[in-house]
Amino acid sequence: MYLVELRETPNSEPIMIHSPLLNDLKVESESLKRGINAIHSFTFTIYPNNPGFGLIKPLISLIDVTDTLNNKKVFEGRVLEPIEEFSEDETFAFTYLCESQEGFLQDSIQSFKKIKGTSKQILEHIISVHNKQVEKYKQFTVGKVDVENKLPDTFYYMDDSSTTWETIQEKLLDRDALGGEIQLRVENGVRYIDWLKRIGKKSATDIELTKNLMSMSKEINPAEVMTRIFPRGERQEATEENQNDASQPRLTIASVNDGIEYLDATQEYIDLFGIQGKAVNYDDITKADRLLSQAKKDISNPIVASGVFKIKALDLSLIGLDIETYQEGNVHHVFNPPMTIDEELRIVGVNININAPEESDLDFGDVQMTLSKYQAQLKKDRKRLLEIKADMEKQSKEIVKVKEQVTEAEKVIEETKQEVVNLGDAVNTSKLEFEMAVANINKMLDEIGESLPSDETIGELIQSMNDFKTFEKNQLLINTATLNKLDEQDKRIKALEDKGGSN
Repeated sequence: MYLVELRETPNSEPIMIHSPLLNDLKVESESLKRGINAIHSFTFTIYPNNPGFGLIKPLISLIDVTDTLNNKKVFEGRVLEPIEEFSEDETFAFTYLCESQEGFLQDSIQSFKKIKGTSKQILEHIISVHNKQVEKYKQFTVGKVDVENKLPDTFYYMDDSSTTWETIQEKLLDRDALGGEIQLRVENGVRYIDWLKRIGKKSATDIELTKNLMSMSKEINPAEVMTRIFPRGERQEATEENQNDASQPRLTIASVNDGIEYLDATQEYIDLFGIQGKAVNYDDITKADRLLSQAKKDISNPIVASGVFKIKALDLSLIGLDIETYQEGNVHHVFNPPMTIDEELRIVGVNININAPEESDLDFGDVQMTLSKYQAQLKKDRKRLLEIKADMEKQSKEIVKVKEQVTEAEKVIEETKQEVVNLGDAVNTSKLEFEMAVANINKMLDEIGESLPSDETIGELIQSMNDFKTFEKNQLLINTATLNKLDEQDKRIKALEDKGGSN
């Protein structure tokens, strides 16, 4: 499913080091991590029999990972550092950590500049400074920008000690008047950097228990709760030449809030969490009354907790059972009744295992919670705990019942065992008697066998009997003939006697 290609140098032809086919051309990797507004990472291990072994040059060699099923590159970047390994089974290998193209933005330093304008103009200035300092393959073109600069007349100060990546994070993405999310894409050989309000889309692929959800963990963290807010606006301008902006105090609300620098949330929040004071910076606000107005708005329904979800899910799109694969920024409906989860959650991070692409580790969150949502979640959790407790009590009763059944079964088994022993004894006795009877019969047969004539004697007896039968037959014929003669003589004598008497 995944193809990994190596280019020894940016101008080299790509070499396949991991094939999506079922063959031996493979690297080992369980970590291809992608996230929102983050530099993606890819870690792999390569062995001496691989055609790319020995060709990799840190910071120069480039790595591409392509999802061949969707014909989409999921990682484009460079090799950072090698880790040489030699295991007990005498296997020699190198493990490499790679970073995505966003890392190229760390190779340049911004120049000091005081600038204002639209969002696109500010980004174009930052990218222009970057492009002038780096090789062509590290350069970017500003693409789609839909983030609105809410304060176009406010000056932004570019720090001359920050990398381009740090500048984008601090001056653009983290600013209240701007915000948004960065994404990189390559089209027709051009590397674009987009600055969007929100990347991703609503996915048609649901994540459900018994379907594609393998495991899930949830963490509700109330550490970000604040019931007392200290609003801080733009830093005051330096009054002395040797002072810089970073050493100046920020604008506060004290001048328009009876000398008090903070605002409290409602008593309901304070009763629940106590006083939790935090400073909140509004870098783009330059007037105290506007700072107070914005702070009141934020403290009226503050974020009291954040929910982070970690999910291991099967990517069923690989076998055609789901419509889409997992992508950071996308929103999925997640359904997991045992954890009382039935809501839309957004993927903020993906970890791909190229050797087992059907399994994905997904990070969802941060899911920000207001007081009402936090209390509702607590209520759900308490209800779930009570249900679990009731189930455990029910199971305990079932266990006691089962134990009783087991005890009764063990008793029956013991009785059965004894019956088997008794039956065995009887069988053994009968067997002995049977063996004795067989022995007696065999003895009698032996004795009879000894008294019987031999086969030769039996043959002689049979021959004598046959001879006797022949003699008897012949003798019978002689006797018959003799009797016939005597009968004739008797008849002749009688006839003579009759004649004599008549004379």
